Parts: sequence; structure tokens; C-alpha cells
Amino acid sequence: MTALFSSQLHLLEQQCVIADERFQRSALILEGSLAWQHELIEQFSMRFPKDSQFQLGGESICSLDTIPAKQGKRLLGREVKLLAVTLSNDFDANSFNAALGALAGGGVLILLRNESDVHPWLERHLALLPRLKQSSCNLINDLAYWQNQFQPCESRDIYTEQNEAIAAIERVLTGHRKRPLVITADRGRGKSSALGLAAARIAASRPCRILVTAPSKAAVQPVFDFSQIEQSASSSIEFVSPDELIKSMPVCDLLFVDEAAAIPVPLLKTIVAHYHRLVISSTVHGYEGCGRGFSLKFLPWVQKERKGTKLHHMQQPIRWAQNDALEKWCAGAFLLQAELTPLASDAKFDSFDSKRWSFSSVTTDDWSNSESRLSEAFALLVNAHYQTSPNDLMLLLSSKTMTLYTMSYDGQVIGAVLLNREGDLSLDIVERVQLGQSRPPGNLAPVELANHLALSEPATQRCGRVMRIAVHPLVQSSGVGSEMLRHLKLQIGDQVDYLATSFGVTTELFRFWQSNQFVPLKLGSAKDKASGTYSLTLVLPTSKYSEDWLSLAKQQFSRNLVYQLRTVNRDIHPSLAWSLFSSSMIERSAALPSKLAILYSRGGNSLVSSRSDLFEFMVSLANASVDVDSQIVTAVVLQEWSWEYVVHQLSLAGRKQAEAQFRLELCSLMERLQCKLS
Repeated sequence: MTALFSSQLHLLEQQCVIADERFQRSALILEGSLAWQHELIEQFSMRFPKDSQFQLGGESICSLDTIPAKQGKRLLGREVKLLAVTLSNDFDANSFNAALGALAGGGVLILLRNESDVHPWLERHLALLPRLKQSSCNLINDLAYWQNQFQPCESRDIYTEQNEAIAAIERVLTGHRKRPLVITADRGRGKSSALGLAAARIAASRPCRILVTAPSKAAVQPVFDFSQIEQSASSSIEFVSPDELIKSMPVCDLLFVDEAAAIPVPLLKTIVAHYHRLVISSTVHGYEGCGRGFSLKFLPWVQKERKGTKLHHMQQPIRWAQNDALEKWCAGAFLLQAELTPLASDAKFDSFDSKRWSFSSVTTDDWSNSESRLSEAFALLVNAHYQTSPNDLMLLLSSKTMTLYTMSYDGQVIGAVLLNREGDLSLDIVERVQLGQSRPPGNLAPVELANHLALSEPATQRCGRVMRIAVHPLVQSSGVGSEMLRHLKLQIGDQVDYLATSFGVTTELFRFWQSNQFVPLKLGSAKDKASGTYSLTLVLPTSKYSEDWLSLAKQQFSRNLVYQLRTVNRDIHPSLAWSLFSSSMIERSAALPSKLAILYSRGGNSLVSSRSDLFEFMVSLANASVDVDSQIVTAVVLQEWSWEYVVHQLSLAGRKQAEAQFRLELCSLMERLQCKLS
């Protein structure tokens, strides 16, 4: 071992000592040959327990347990003290951040740099970390990394807040009903483990069935790891997806809703209404959920509806000390704590013609000059879309096809649109798409439309797909979203043939896009397990070329929808079913209901013999622009719900009452149609 190598090894050990003293996590970059990096890490790793050393991606280092580059989540729940990560062109930000969640205080992150380039944004943030070059015996940036962290970590119980949370969870089961507990926390505060430990205590003291719901089972695995409840006749802990929970409403003694900010508010409200012993927990920073929106929208509602709601916020980290240097670095590099900014008190949103408004793209030439604007916009996107991830940030920064637009008021970002340019595919590729032989990445809307509508034009023409649109929650429903779409069309309308969007559809969202002249063309047949919604693809033509095929596409969608509402999509809400049906009907003259339909509504014949006439009646209602606000009429006629299902879903007494109400509301709609046509 040379003197230089010994000095370098001593520098690494010094960083480890500092991290230990402060119960924080050290980070440093090694720049040099692969052989030198591996030898240095081999020697350094001897000071750590064997089962706490891991490598994420890259060429394996003998002494470290190697995890594939994109599978950082596999480390969650482990106690990691040494983590080596190779920086390469295919750097996976999601996996990297997940792995860092397992790195404990006193641990060390070592980043390996070779010849691979990384994005300038990430490069700029990497420059803030301590760095050791193969030819040097000095660390660069080590003092800056540890700035304001000169005091050793205070000796105190880091589990105080977690123990308080566990006790509060137990009281939910033993105390009064309808008093939900809401736990909020930043990442790494032991929220999920608190749920698991509380479940273990409860199961040990009494027979109990506990259900856990979250956007995915992987997100709540620590709950099951810490509960260690063996399924038995007396006690159990089970996972159920949000859509299945809403659909079947299974009986339980206690329900945990984890990462609740990533679950749509309407679903949360339904859960609160049905379950009376309930713990709702959520991460309020980072990409686990739209924390700020959860705080602004759901918390005030639940505190009003359930007066006994208890709130518990966990601020003290479990795995590392407060003000951890690595946590602070990650927050800046990946915008993990991008916050919604307060709105100006004199903000007026009644006129978009004012010079105080501006709509423009965020330049990709120099992100450093746009960092503040990017951070504000990304906070909106994280708040509005639970799928937003660190990889989305990296993709946006490096993509040649994506553009971020912002709407600002007095320089403050209050709206954001993320657009991806798609399509312009060759006929040969389109043919392969339609035969199911190819699916070119980055072309979601063109590929879906070409495949499911058997039309080539949507894929050969130029498409601008709105991937995300977000408005500050305090000014939603004030026209900002529609104004952004109007500006977007003006700015890029001549650069694309049509705009498109695809999202998990609800009645409210569909009406927004419909009011902005977007036309539905494809309804998905599989539910998103987190939101319980079906995807809907809509289009807005911006050139005469797209208008040529749009009428054919609308006809195909109309025919498909009639079938889908009776089969794969029959469980969507009747109000959404009517909105989709009425907007997709091919225009024709409305007619009065047939005698058969009229007689049925008054108590005659049967539903079976009247079905086709009742369907034609619904077509006439749509063509006469009569809004059908009757859930039971839409459900029975368009979705062909059975009487048993109608009774269950609409909370009616029985079949006799259901059919009587159905006939009554049919009569009312017939009168409205007659008035419209007279």
C-alpha cells in the first residue's frame, strides 16, 4: 500500500468519523480508474459490518452485495452503512433515491465517476459534494458539505415521536369511533414502521383484523415487515388496493391508509365515510405523494366532517439526525422538497389580458438561470400528479421532445403544462403498430389511436401530448388551466396537427377537457389500481389534416363506447357514463320516445321488451342536449346494471323500489324531452 493510497484511505475514514459524531450521512465522489476505486472501497469496507455494505449497479466490487441499478427499492427496510453507486449515462434517479432511504446515519455514500457523462443539472449538484481524485491526497468541498453542522448530534431518544404515533394508533382502536388519526411525516421518519409496530402490539393484545391500503403494496412493505403478524384465525394484517377497497368495502377492525396523498381525495372521503376506526398516514414532502394538496384539500375536510380527528406530525428522522447533509443535497438535486409558494394577497384572476400575466416555455439551454421557476413549476406537478418521480425531472431536463410551459402572475408560477411531441412516424412503423408488432416509445397517444381506431393518420401526423397540467390549488376553477391550454394552442398550433392528452378520467376532469374542445377517442378497459379510474385519450385538432380523420375516429369511438359501457367499463360512475355517451353521439334529429317506452315508464310491459326503445330514447336526449342527471336511468339503460347491482350501488331498499324509481325518473326525462322538442 503506497503512502498516497494510505492518505486517501485515511480521508475516507475521517469522513466516516464525522458522520458518526453527527449521526448524519457522508457522501463523496471518487474520480479515477475502476481498479483504484474498487481497491479503495475494498479496504474502506472493512470498517463496516458485512451485511451493511451494498453496491447499486456497476461492475461488482467483491466485498459488497450488488443490487441491479434500477432496483434500489430492494434496499428499503435494510440497515445500510456503505453504499457505492456508479454514475453512468443510464443513471436511475428513482432507484438512487430509494436506496438512499436505507442509508443510515453514520453511513457513507460513495459515487464512482469514470468517463460517463451525466446531465448538466446533475453535474452542477454533484460539484457540491466532497470529491477525491486518484492523483490527490486532498478532499475537495468537504468543509462546504458539512457547513453549519459543526455540533455533534445531541444525545436524545430519536424514537420519541414514533412511540407517540404508535400509542395514538392503538387509541384509534380502543377509543371512540369516528375519530380518525392522521399521521404526516417527511421521508425517513419511521411512519410506516410505526404502523407496523402498532399493528404488532394490537395483535398481541387482542384478536384483530387489520387492513392496509396504499397506491401499491411495495410502498407499504415496511408495515408488514415490522408487524410480523402471522395470519391466523384470531389476527391478521392484509393488503387491499384502493379500488378493491372501495368496490367491496371489506369488514375489518382497523384500517390503515398509507401514502394517502397519492390517493384521490374523493376516494379518501368515501373511505372516511365508511370506516370508523381509521389511521390515515402520508408523506408530505418528496415524490411519495402530493403532500401540499393533501394538506390543503383533504385535511380541512376531514377535520370538519370528523370533529374528533387527531393530527400527529413526525419531524424527527429515525435513520439519521435532523438537518442531515445528504438529505439536504438530495432535496436540491431532485427537487424533493419543492414547495408551493404562497399567493400574492392582491392577486386578481378575473382578467387574463393584464400585463401581469405571462405564459412561456422554460428554456433548456441553461437550467441554472431557470432553477427557481423550474422548482415552482415542479412543485405544482408533484402536487397534482402522484405519479411524478425523480426520473420525471431527469427526463424533462434531458428530453429532446419535452417542453415545460408555465403561467406566471407577477413572476410567480401558478400553472404548469408539460408537453411531449409525438407522432410523425413512417407508414411502415404504423403498420407494425397496428399489427401489434411494435410500440415506439415516447408516442403514447399516436400509437394508441392508430392501434385502437385502425387509422394511420394519428401516428403519421405531428402530435403534441399534454402529459401533465397543474394549477396552484388555491386558484383552481378560476380559469387558469383553460387559459394555459388556449395559450399553448396559439404558441404551437402550427407546429403540430393535433393536441392530445390521456389521464385517469373522472366526471370533473372530463368536463374540463370537454369545455376546452378536446374530443374523447379512446376509453381504457383496465382500472388504475391506485386511483380506481380508467384512462381516457382525448384530441383537439389544430390543422385541417387532423380534422379529416377526426370524424371517422369519433364514429369508431361512439360505436365502441356503447359496447364498453355494458361490459368492461360498466362500473364507472353513471354521471361519467352519461357525459361520455352524450358527447360522443353522432348528431341526428331527436325524436320523441316510442309508445313502448312510454308505456313501460307508466308501469306497462317489461324492461326486457323495452330496452332497444329506451336506448333510442337516450340517444334522443343526447341529441336534444337534455342533461340526464338521473343515475339510475343511465345505469340501467346504458350500463345495463342488474337490479341487484342498482340496489347495492345506489343504496335502495330493494328491486321493487328501484324499478319504481327508475320508471318515475324516466317519466320526468320524457317530459323534459317533449318540452325541448315542442
